[in-house]
Amino acid sequence: MEDAASRAPHPTAGYCCPGEPHAIDRVTHLARLAAFYPACLTCSHRDDTAGLSALQLQLRAEVERRHASPAQWTAEGLLLPGRGRFAGDIIHRMAMAVAAELWQHDPPSPPQVLVGHDGHWSTADFVPTACQALAWAGCQAVEIGAVSAPTAALAVAWARASAALWMVRDDSSPGARRIALWRADGRPSSSPGALDSVAAASKRTPSRPKRGGGGRTRFSPDEPYLATFDGLFHALRPLVFVLDTDCEPLARSCRQLTSASGCRMVRAGGHQGPRPASGPGVLDSLRRDVVAEGAHFGMWIDGAGEACQLVDQRGELVPPQQLLVLLARFACRERRGAAVVVEPTVDATTRNMLAQAGANVCRGSSTRQGMHDAMVATGAAIGGGNGRLWFAGPPPLPDALLATSVLLAVLSESDRTLSEVVDTACGNASAS
Repeated sequence: MEDAASRAPHPTAGYCCPGEPHAIDRVTHLARLAAFYPACLTCSHRDDTAGLSALQLQLRAEVERRHASPAQWTAEGLLLPGRGRFAGDIIHRMAMAVAAELWQHDPPSPPQVLVGHDGHWSTADFVPTACQALAWAGCQAVEIGAVSAPTAALAVAWARASAALWMVRDDSSPGARRIALWRADGRPSSSPGALDSVAAASKRTPSRPKRGGGGRTRFSPDEPYLATFDGLFHALRPLVFVLDTDCEPLARSCRQLTSASGCRMVRAGGHQGPRPASGPGVLDSLRRDVVAEGAHFGMWIDGAGEACQLVDQRGELVPPQQLLVLLARFACRERRGAAVVVEPTVDATTRNMLAQAGANVCRGSSTRQGMHDAMVATGAAIGGGNGRLWFAGPPPLPDALLATSVLLAVLSESDRTLSEVVDTACGNASAS
């Protein structure tokens, strides 16, 4: 006999097959999953499988596994798909390829490779998997744990390691992850560039070097990383700023730095409930939080700890190129004629503002490796233009926390608001 619940109409809200205009009920949703309906492979509700039998779930898992996009080499690393189980074999191949590249130079001792991740649970399994492959290939694998990308880059140079492998969540698709690589001295590997030979090596059948096995150790790079901020957190105004980031290692470092100063960091999301995970709504939420908190500014930072977006005290977005001009002016006061490396997309207006500030404007690259090399070649004090702000090293690296720290120092020079400081630096019509 049917009960009242089974006779009730099935809700349609939230169920709509990709590419189809009409909503469907949950019974139809489950029936299509069981029948391997093609649109289900790209549906955001394909994990809603309660009600399917064990056999149906097993068959669906196999279909999902076959459909999962293969790992792809991009300009900045290896991109892993967001579907399917953890791609241990892919990680193993990349780690072996890195080891093979390092052994080609016939080092006098086993190459030392740092291995870390962004602190999220979905990337944590990367560390033991990569370390195991590196040790098997005769390398000394060093676990550095949950760190930001700038910390990983600095750790390579500080520890005089041969390379670093680091995994971070990627915004290209839900659940996607990216593996980044740095070589000696914290130089990032990009394509075109040093990443290409690793990508080629990963496609060959991995073979173990004719050497003994390597080893595994641990090292925390937090202390040497935080030491780079010495001098920036003294004599600051009691500034309040809202931080919006998924990079928990960076948030941890920021909290530690501000705790010893008069500044106060507020994590985003306290006034509007849970904030969006990605998309334009992220900045909308940050803008509301800045106004509600009465903060001096807000800073959105990506999951890697590299790119940032600034919001002023009114909740208005500050264009990334204006932030570059503001911080470059600060750098040029210390060193007149300091080189500033700009990405190719930086417009002529911004380049002119930098030149008027006394900077020697130098052309950079669209890749991390290219920007790093340009910073080294020119001895630049700062660089960037479209979200990533590079600072002189060693090693030169894009660091959103360092950008935030320098901004705090700039604002502490007067009682003016951020919008007034930006207007003055950029020569806006509204400047007072």
